[in-house]
Amino acid sequence: MSLHAKRKATDYIVVHCTATAEGKSFTAKDIDRWHREKGWNGIGYHYVVLLDGTIEAGRPADAVGAHVEGYNSVSIGVVYVGGVDAKGKSKDTRTAAQKRSLELLVMDLVERYPKAVVQGHRDFPKVAKDCPCFDAKKWWASVPKNADHTVASGDTLYAIARSMGTTVDALAKANGINPNMPIQPGQVLRRPV
Repeated sequence: MSLHAKRKATDYIVVHCTATAEGKSFTAKDIDRWHREKGWNGIGYHYVVLLDGTIEAGRPADAVGAHVEGYNSVSIGVVYVGGVDAKGKSKDTRTAAQKRSLELLVMDLVERYPKAVVQGHRDFPKVAKDCPCFDAKKWWASVPKNADHTVASGDTLYAIARSMGTTVDALAKANGINPNMPIQPGQVLRRPV
């Protein structure tokens, strides 16, 4: 039995930062501990993007989160590790791997929740902090959403297929490649028709 109520709607995909110093590594387990220390029922975010681009699960994806006061029951929360410089000042500290993983993760979430609006925590009323330390609305508007995908370092055929809403086999067939062979940075993959 889940400790969290199920979310009935997903109107927003909310991007956050952990507000931790640039280059300092933390995991979903660390955030879970921080949130429990605040008296919460575990980690408030649904997904955590680590410095190396690894995406870790937080709260169950269908659960009500604890990340945007007043909007938790209608939003899914994504957080990247970082967001401040060594002096604690707001800074977009996303690594190249985090940027790519965040892009793929949000694309996947938009596929699952097509009516959801992508925005940053700071875009909600009564939020007085600079989270996620970059303009998430502007970032999302600039992310290419066409049928082609240029492979970046660290991409996997599985992650790309998921972001396109297809299977590895269908993606491989559409591009005339062996699904068991590695893909290369710079390679362009077309979405299956």
